[in-house]
Amino acid sequence: MESLGLDIKLLLAQVVNFLVLLFVLKKFLYRPILKVLDERKKKIEDSLANAEKINKELVKLEEEKAKILKAAQTEAVKLIAEEKKFAEEQKEKIIEEAKMKAVEEVAKGSVLAKQELEKAKKELREEVLRLTEVMTRKVLSRGLSDQEKHELIKKAIEE
Repeated sequence: MESLGLDIKLLLAQVVNFLVLLFVLKKFLYRPILKVLDERKKKIEDSLANAEKINKELVKLEEEKAKILKAAQTEAVKLIAEEKKFAEEQKEKIIEEAKMKAVEEVAKGSVLAKQELEKAKKELREEVLRLTEVMTRKVLSRGLSDQEKHELIKKAIEE
């Protein structure tokens, strides 16, 4: 091999040096790098798994949010309906109370009108009696007999 320009000892030394270098690199550099790469790969896989888990949770929360929102809307519609019903009942109650009060006022007015009518009748009777008395005095002063006077008075009172 010397004819080719190769020195076997030197070639053998280089091969041994290469193998020692390969062993040292594999032992101290390649394995730690692989270990770091494996750890990084594991972290990335964990992050992806967490991201997927978070996305599933997010979807679940969105569905729950939609359910809660729908329930709140249903409850709001129910409350509005109840409030409308309550307002309608209050309106009917107020109208009924107003009608009852109006009936009471009409009844009071009717009683007062009857009282005023009775008072007016009484005053009218008193006035008729007074006028009858005045007329009777005038008639009596003309010189009628007692019998005629008595009949006139009786007749006046009966009317």
